[in-house]
Amino acid sequence: MDGDVVFEPEIIARTVELMRYAIDDDLCVASAILRTDHPAVQFEAGADCDPTVPHLWQARGRGRNLLYPEVLLESERQTPFDYGAWWFFAFSLGVTATYPPPLFGRGDDVYWGLRHMAGWSVTVNGIGVRHADFDPKNGPPSAFCESRNLPIITALAFPGFTAGELRKRVTGVAWRSILSFRYDWAAATLDGTATSLDGPRTSMSADPARTHQQVRSRYGTEVLRTAEEMEMRSCSGRPCRRALLVRLIAVLTIGGNLLPRALRRRPAGVLYMQHRSVTASTFRDELLFRFDTTAEGFRAGRDRRRALCLLWRTWRVARRIDREFDVAAAAYRRDEREMTSERFWRAKFVDPAAT
Repeated sequence: MDGDVVFEPEIIARTVELMRYAIDDDLCVASAILRTDHPAVQFEAGADCDPTVPHLWQARGRGRNLLYPEVLLESERQTPFDYGAWWFFAFSLGVTATYPPPLFGRGDDVYWGLRHMAGWSVTVNGIGVRHADFDPKNGPPSAFCESRNLPIITALAFPGFTAGELRKRVTGVAWRSILSFRYDWAAATLDGTATSLDGPRTSMSADPARTHQQVRSRYGTEVLRTAEEMEMRSCSGRPCRRALLVRLIAVLTIGGNLLPRALRRRPAGVLYMQHRSVTASTFRDELLFRFDTTAEGFRAGRDRRRALCLLWRTWRVARRIDREFDVAAAAYRRDEREMTSERFWRAKFVDPAAT
């Protein structure tokens, strides 16, 4: 269970009783999660993983308002899902003796579910926790962890996953981030991917606490600020009526970077924090990313030199993926038993000098 969830102690008793009377000894119980700001709205109840799409974590039941009886009945219907997130997850110790790889930040629960729990996990109405909205936490450090861990997870849990699929996802995320002035996010995505391609001997030997500290200090431009601190006076969030034409211009001019300044005088655009728009920045030099619920956000401005440098680096990382992913994936599969053993965890976290 996560340390920052809000829950009723009764869910512990309900989980124990459910597992006690289960016919299958390997039954796992995945809690639903609801938002603290909207306590009746479900954020997730079980999830799937599709590494071929930009948003690979696919939440089940997101947005359901559980105040309605028909929605509750639909939520009770059981269909198989890939994994249950670890804000609350219960399983028998007899399911497996292995640990997850130390994929902190993103993906340890995904790996665990895909490798050990798929098909044996259930969600049940009445077993749930509440958590603050995750979106404010999804900054460049999260992008680094996700892009570092994704190739490892796919190598271990999806043997058919190819270098071409990884390249398509990484370049897509980086390209859209660059065109949206999210340069730190693009850099974090490329840094994390490059780290995973270094193989298990490098990525698994790093000290997690030190890595986390370094990553948090490395990307400092996309920091949330209040509405007063952002001082955004002139904004425009209206969609363009000629979206296809603007998209074509965006591609041909690399998001407006090749346009003269005189054609980039539109007022700053407003986007939701997690959106990546290929066209919003084409005729602008500034964007405002914000959360509607808190009015927090940050301003992002055009930096043509950094954009071109990141596009060049995106191409180089894509080449590395084509050359090195298959070799790195084979190394992760070869070392999986070692990385998930108790001996590995004890050496890494109890007696680090032994590694």
